[in-house]
Amino acid sequence: MEALRESFLHLTFQMSTYKRATLDEEELVDSTSDDVYTSSPMQVNFFPGRRTMCWPDKPQKEKMLMFFVCLLSIALFISLISAGVFYNQAHPGLCLSEPCVTVTSTVIGALDRSVDPCHDFYNFACGGWMKNNPLPEGKSRWGPFSDLWEHNMLVMKRLLGKHLHLKTS
Repeated sequence: MEALRESFLHLTFQMSTYKRATLDEEELVDSTSDDVYTSSPMQVNFFPGRRTMCWPDKPQKEKMLMFFVCLLSIALFISLISAGVFYNQAHPGLCLSEPCVTVTSTVIGALDRSVDPCHDFYNFACGGWMKNNPLPEGKSRWGPFSDLWEHNMLVMKRLLGKHLHLKTS
């Protein structure tokens, strides 16, 4: 147990000591008087005004690879920009086709602009449709799909009536 305690104290002492390094051409100086660390033969020198030129030191294959990566990056950037421009030209954000205009006129026709939307939004949004489509006799409720159902039923009756009329004659 005593040996473990001594090794722990020795380790703690080693962790608290360090070598001080300067950017001059001086030797490394110990901050403690004990030689806990052996001196390293490696030394870092700093020469102001001297720059390393990394591009001339690169191998030819690495230069070609860097060139192609830059070229591909530029091509990708240009293609993304052109795709965005062509998309905006093809999809201007304003639909003027016949179905769009028909649906828009139906929605605008369903509005009741005499009602303030801040006070009664439901009557503002649906009041025009309710005025133009009163509740039919014998129906407890009526909506756009009910109207569509009735229209489809009339079309089917007409088609079946023509089919029956052709069969009997």
